[in-house]
Amino acid sequence: MQGQTPRTARETATGTVTFLITITQMGNKDIEGNKITFTVDRFLSQKVSYDDIAIPVDLTAIPQNAETCEVPLTGFASMDDEDMPDSFHAMLPGAPNKAFVIDGMDLTGIAYVDNSLHIQTAVKDPLSNDNHGYFYLVDAAGKSGYSDASYFFTVETSEGRINYMESVFSISPEKLAACTLHGSFTVSGILTEGDWKVTFPLEKA
Repeated sequence: MQGQTPRTARETATGTVTFLITITQMGNKDIEGNKITFTVDRFLSQKVSYDDIAIPVDLTAIPQNAETCEVPLTGFASMDDEDMPDSFHAMLPGAPNKAFVIDGMDLTGIAYVDNSLHIQTAVKDPLSNDNHGYFYLVDAAGKSGYSDASYFFTVETSEGRINYMESVFSISPEKLAACTLHGSFTVSGILTEGDWKVTFPLEKA
């Protein structure tokens, strides 16, 4: 089953919010049985989207030969539908880049590794949010170029878990200098936890 984005009605006087959720069976098949039970123990609301924003990073002064370390991967995405490798040589995370102002995400590295451009972001406390996004380059002619692959890994720290994404672009420093950096991102607003359950009969429409 899949749920559509819920519509909400807020009751200020009682401090409650009512959600209307539509449930459909995969492939638009009938839901079998005479009743259904729907349970929720946490949900995210009030997400904010940043679509196609410019990132004010100076692409003419990107560091070369960044220091890396080998990390096990938790996820992988490739333009060529390649299989996920067992590990990846990721950049050592640096201090958050002040030019990247997406609340809930940090830009922790942008540099060259083995002649490819790497861009790394970090999301803290990922179990309480769904913060994510992607970068792309725009050249002088207005043509967009996307990463060849993105690698995902997790680091456990004394302050909690951090999820990293590192995207790799095949582009020379000379061509990069004529580009601008852009991206689209979604960050969570509020995590609400509880214990809700409702059972209701199914009727033929």
